[in-house]
Amino acid sequence: MKPHYKNILILITITLVGILFRLQSLDKPMGLWNDEYMGWWISSFEFGAPLIKKILSNCHMPLYYFYLKLWSSCFGNEDYVLRLSSVVIGVFNILSMYQLGKMYKDQKTGLFCALFSALSGFLIYFSQELRLYGLIFLISTWLLYFFIKTVRNLNIYNFWMFLLFNFLLLITHTIGFVFVFFNLLIFSIIILKQKPEIKRQIFAAYTIVTVCFLPLIPFLVSVLTRESLSQNWGIFNISKILFVLIDYLTPVQTNITNSAVNLFSYFKAVGTADSILFIIIPFCIAIYFIQRTLKQKDPLLKTLTVCCLMYFTSLIIAALLGKLVLSTKYSVEIYPLLILLIVNGFTQKPTKLTRNLAVIYFVIVLSFLLFNPRAPQRLPRLEGHKAPAILLKQAKISSNDHVICLYHQFFRYEKYTNLTPKKVIEIDKASIPKYLICPNCKPEDLKFRGKEKLKSAFLFENEEYQNQQFENIYKKIPSGKKIAIVIPTQVAFFSSNDLKRIANNQKEYKNTEILFMAFSYAKIKLINNAFKYCSFDSMYDYGNWIVITFKKN
Repeated sequence: MKPHYKNILILITITLVGILFRLQSLDKPMGLWNDEYMGWWISSFEFGAPLIKKILSNCHMPLYYFYLKLWSSCFGNEDYVLRLSSVVIGVFNILSMYQLGKMYKDQKTGLFCALFSALSGFLIYFSQELRLYGLIFLISTWLLYFFIKTVRNLNIYNFWMFLLFNFLLLITHTIGFVFVFFNLLIFSIIILKQKPEIKRQIFAAYTIVTVCFLPLIPFLVSVLTRESLSQNWGIFNISKILFVLIDYLTPVQTNITNSAVNLFSYFKAVGTADSILFIIIPFCIAIYFIQRTLKQKDPLLKTLTVCCLMYFTSLIIAALLGKLVLSTKYSVEIYPLLILLIVNGFTQKPTKLTRNLAVIYFVIVLSFLLFNPRAPQRLPRLEGHKAPAILLKQAKISSNDHVICLYHQFFRYEKYTNLTPKKVIEIDKASIPKYLICPNCKPEDLKFRGKEKLKSAFLFENEEYQNQQFENIYKKIPSGKKIAIVIPTQVAFFSSNDLKRIANNQKEYKNTEILFMAFSYAKIKLINNAFKYCSFDSMYDYGNWIVITFKKN
């Protein structure tokens, strides 16, 4: 067989393997979870002003929502069909990484880049998730492709394709502008060093991109200055950086929403054997290959690495300032380069050691994906919003009953139920300060002053205001009415003893997120007052959800 056809056959096989892993367990029984659900809900609005208005009311740039809207308009809104939209992006990611590796070096590098992407735990997970991060990876791959290609061969086509993918990243990822800034800065330094006479053309091109992005700048400013509890669910520590690298370099996903407190506690929970085999060994092999690449005489790769480090450092600083949580997905722009660095580390001047290490790496990754219950494609969505809808049905809640929703608003469950309760009481991120602090309080009052004001309440002392607010909920419900309380245990997980212990320990109190404490406290007050004014009826749980029903006395 000719080498060309052999390479095509290998690429097809790699792609099919990647597709199979992405299709396995694609239909999650608990439905779309919070972030996925909001993506679907926004894209469910009509094209035009309604859709644009909803997009601008959230915290993400519009391109992914337009893609999701187009997909659902063509193929429907069933969960499985919606998740297929991410599978398709995942397949393009495999093929795009092949093109990147091939362009950078040769066919062999391209095939190994495709293989790494096909078996990447991070990419498999987000190929099954109704989220924008697979699309960000795809755009970042082609951005890197045209960065390298333009530096090597500066022509109009390569340059404008490079700018196009920078622009696409700007309109996809809200914090992508930071990456684009460093990317254009490094690119300009390289190009103007080669050809200083094109300074005006470069400036004019950047001006055009800026002008195209201008309509979204007010939205970006609004998102970055908005006070919200949405990014107030994780404290930064050094382990967060390691969790990000583990997610990228090994098949194990540790930091999808919120990671463990530290690496030691995670390893203890997972087990020594699993930690060594599936995390430590592949992690060390990947790091070895990266440093092997960076030791080679390729100033372009080293410069690109500096660019990614600058972006990642910016995210760390933002996390230290409490502006975001250092979750792996927020730094996905750096992942295509990481894959290229790893693959180049064992394809460049291969030795017996590098070949053996590469075999060990891929055998470990493949065995984890095939047999381990924690493989990314098998991970359930325990926070899925179909679960509470199922529980409400099991509890036989009808349109004449009352529903109290903690943390999430009731519309988050409407995709999975036709229920329209007589009255819905919502204690969410916007309204909870009114129940805990003061009638006119807003989310920022809970975020910035909540701990100081609520410490005595968490000790269950001086609770006059809080008691009155929660008692009023039940006093306003007519006698004989059935009441269902919907509780997401992934947010409201502390007991009263936990809250007292934390509030009595200054260090622990400082390091515990107010979001979790506030909703745990609200859960406790809701249940305690329910027993005071109502008779217990039933309790059901599924995934990370509990529905408790009472009957008003």
